[in-house]
Amino acid sequence: MSNKVSSNEEKQLLKALSNMKETVILEEDKRDKKLYATVEYPISLEDTLSKKTKAELDTIRKFYGLQGLSALKKAQLIEVLIESIVNQMESFLESIDAERMQVINKILQNGGYYAFTDLTHQKISYFRESGIVATGSINGERVLYIPADLVEQLKALCESTDIKQAVKQNTELLKITKGIIFYYGAVSYNELQSMIEKLLKKPVNLLMYLELLLDRRVYDSEIIFKDGYVQHDELEDLDKLKKEHKMRPHIGFYPFTKEQLFKASEPGYIDQTASYQQLVQYMVTHYPMKKSEAENIVGEIVFLIKIGKQFGEILLYLQEYIDFQDADEVNAFMNPVMTLVNHTKQWHLKGYAPKEIRKPNTNPTAVLATPDSSNIIDIKSRQKKVGRNELCPCGSGKKYKKCCGK
Repeated sequence: MSNKVSSNEEKQLLKALSNMKETVILEEDKRDKKLYATVEYPISLEDTLSKKTKAELDTIRKFYGLQGLSALKKAQLIEVLIESIVNQMESFLESIDAERMQVINKILQNGGYYAFTDLTHQKISYFRESGIVATGSINGERVLYIPADLVEQLKALCESTDIKQAVKQNTELLKITKGIIFYYGAVSYNELQSMIEKLLKKPVNLLMYLELLLDRRVYDSEIIFKDGYVQHDELEDLDKLKKEHKMRPHIGFYPFTKEQLFKASEPGYIDQTASYQQLVQYMVTHYPMKKSEAENIVGEIVFLIKIGKQFGEILLYLQEYIDFQDADEVNAFMNPVMTLVNHTKQWHLKGYAPKEIRKPNTNPTAVLATPDSSNIIDIKSRQKKVGRNELCPCGSGKKYKKCCGK
């Protein structure tokens, strides 16, 4: 059966993608018109809540765990929510981290509203659901705003030593957690608690800690909960990873320092080892590309190795960017790739690199499975694929690996 796409099929596919993109755009426009209706600032909390639908008010009610109020009429529910929001602002601030506190402070420092351009829809929804922050258009700009009658109280709370200390502790816990799942892929609740307590040298309340992670999960989805485990959002098969970990009872999890985990928690972090630099230099020397482009490609290869992708999948990824001429060229390229594999910390090895756990005097061949021939594109055809880090062709605005490439 031919893998080639006919001209007619290609046109139909492009038309379908175009229609899909148009649908996404129309849905986003409809949503945005509702979220960013014109607001005259200053506006009170009561007036802000009055602009919301009953369903939106119920969402805020659930955010604060208020039960038995679903039968209330809208006006009655608004009265209850005003009291709850005012009384629980301190608890809300004590439960967030530095990133979310920065959003609150920017709004307060700008006179009650601020035009954010770097917040995802999910993050904006989180703040809206708190009832403390709302969205609207002020002076023609789409903004997040805090109702005027909450501003002074919030300013005072944000300057509180207790609040600042709570935010600092939350930030530290979340960074360590993200660093842990960055290197291990997934760990059980008990393992995670033990790791945290060892790093911080103090006991940690597991329930309160998991509530902190769950709240962050609502904010940005970086942390996944499944079957008693906390896992990385790119982990595809938790059961397989659990089996891989159990197959290596003779080694514990790699003992990362708190500083190492902090670094790994940063968005886009890559451990730029000597083997990473070597492959970057190889690509710049042998192919017409800038160093920044080579770094992006090698960074993705590091991630593919870390999460356990096979040789064939790495080659598939490379063929998105490099037109290999023959098998000899592929083999020459894979030599520095194999070195990179040996020096890359991997999920199935509990955060170790193969070189760190290999017995002395053993063959230095990298721990990488043989590719399935059905997964490799013919070198001569060089059919162009959508890169994992490129925007998805469906028009969602997300990276391909986060959308249709899952």
